[in-house]
Amino acid sequence: MRYLILFLMAAVLFAKNMVIGSGGVGGNYYKVAQDIVDFCREDIKKKYGYDLVNKSTKGSVENLNGLLKKKLSLGFVQEDVYFYFKRRDQLNTIENKTKMLFHLYPEYIHILIPKGWKPKSSGFMSLFENLFNTHKDISIYSLKNQTVYAKGGALVSAEALSYFLGLNLKILDASKHKVDGPFIFVTGSGDERIQKMLSGGKWMLLSFNGNELANKVSFYKPAEVTYIVDGKAVSAKTAAVMSNVYARKYRSKKRKEAVEAVKECVKSKIDELIDDGESDKWTIIQQTNGWGDE
Repeated sequence: MRYLILFLMAAVLFAKNMVIGSGGVGGNYYKVAQDIVDFCREDIKKKYGYDLVNKSTKGSVENLNGLLKKKLSLGFVQEDVYFYFKRRDQLNTIENKTKMLFHLYPEYIHILIPKGWKPKSSGFMSLFENLFNTHKDISIYSLKNQTVYAKGGALVSAEALSYFLGLNLKILDASKHKVDGPFIFVTGSGDERIQKMLSGGKWMLLSFNGNELANKVSFYKPAEVTYIVDGKAVSAKTAAVMSNVYARKYRSKKRKEAVEAVKECVKSKIDELIDDGESDKWTIIQQTNGWGDE
């Protein structure tokens, strides 16, 4: 009986919360979610009785699963991850249980290779013929049938890239294998990890034709990233994918209204979030949603 009472108490407590699945503590997702909690908690609590909670997670995949399993009310998920699982979802579970609430900001596909690395097949030589030709884009299809490395959420992004473009990549977890080939990151421009790798002199950033991705799948957009290497700005063409706030589709009218109220709160307080939020992403979030300076 004691355990039953504790379980029921926990269930009631959860029912009074609106949990946001964000990301690792201190990361961009986590900071944005914490700003939403700090700036909107009082409004949501006062009007609907729900307490906004920022839950640290491992990112997009965990957040999407959390929405589907009713553990989260809101979750931050990259579009490539969302549509990768949606395309493989024969029962339409994802579409029936979730919806996009508003945009966050773009993440950029970074492909780094170790200097001096050679592909295992001659089919990849077209890439190397173009590495030193800054006036010609490298085709993303030069990666076809290659072994690539990624870790964390980028593993699923690499799977999505391979799936939607038919690249037939062999994807290995960089945390479990020695990295001796193309290393894929999906992150913001100016990522400190990538900057450190480039500054170390052992890695180079591939510049590839982002239009090839955009022409194939609508959620990829042509983009460009810039890093400082040996005191000089080095830019690379790439593709970006948007990260979004997704919400559970509730049957309860009150829950539905509370979810929409979170979006309206963020929109109405966007100037305050830009000025005083912990995250530096709010100006981009304002622009990507077209909210303007109202």
